[in-house]
Amino acid sequence: MSHSTNATFTVTDFTISATSPAAVNAGISATSTIALTALNGFTGTVSLTDTVPTNLACDAISPTSITNSGTATVSCSSTVAATYMLMITGTSGTLSHSTTAIFIVSDFNTTANPSSITSIVGSAPNSTITMSSLGGFSGNVTLTVTVQCSNTSGSGGIGGGGHALEMEPMPSCPTLRLNPTVVFVPTGGSVFSILTVNGSSTPAGNYMVAVTATSGNLVHSAVINVTFTDSAVVSQATSLTADSGSNSTSTVGIGGFTFEIIGLVLPLLALIGTAGSRNTRTRNIAHDSLTGHQNNRNTYHLVLVPNVGYVQVWKPSRQS
Repeated sequence: MSHSTNATFTVTDFTISATSPAAVNAGISATSTIALTALNGFTGTVSLTDTVPTNLACDAISPTSITNSGTATVSCSSTVAATYMLMITGTSGTLSHSTTAIFIVSDFNTTANPSSITSIVGSAPNSTITMSSLGGFSGNVTLTVTVQCSNTSGSGGIGGGGHALEMEPMPSCPTLRLNPTVVFVPTGGSVFSILTVNGSSTPAGNYMVAVTATSGNLVHSAVINVTFTDSAVVSQATSLTADSGSNSTSTVGIGGFTFEIIGLVLPLLALIGTAGSRNTRTRNIAHDSLTGHQNNRNTYHLVLVPNVGYVQVWKPSRQS
């Protein structure tokens, strides 16, 4: 005689999934929806946790647990353009399952080349402003430009013989031009605009120019330090040897200028150059008037002084 029976084993479980939100700009929050589905009559409470990668900031999962089936959400943002993988894990007793939500954060950067310019008064140097896509960014970027050139000073106070604030005359600011002022940055690409700093009516000095690029909530700036000088070139010290009392003519080139040497030059003689020009110029230097040193050879040093526009000539020591 034989008898049989059936034993029924019911295995329950759950599945977990998460949506990947659309790409967002840096600094903007995106939300993923987490779905929990009971399998084969699963009943139980599933606790939800996440593993957040570096540079991604996430709020707490809400709610932090789900009974049987249901949904939860998690919101994340970043200020650094990149693709982030957020791992979400559901745990109930010995059961544990994970899923991944992908967050894409887009941005662009702004650079200036060159970022430091030295040019002569009256010139109009350029700098290339480049906007490059980061994290799949694409869109229109609007450019604006400002220059810092105000100059104020004064003293005084209330009572006690104080004086009213005195204002120095404001310098003539360089004229600024961006071309174009609106650019479209393609995904994964770069685009540029040309900044022109026109110093035609600007005195010598330092000017800080800032280009600001804006697209929605994204704002980036590039700073260009511009120096206008009265001198075309700055040269290193150069030595010159000439015959005392000689009527012959020789020349020396300093910083793009040519200076004619007639005999011996006077110590500490200041030679006025041609400001704002890189063209070759000839300047006569007077005969040496020192007595007792005729027909001796003497060494002198010449240097083009920046921001002044003249050459200093001096004799380091007498030679007998």
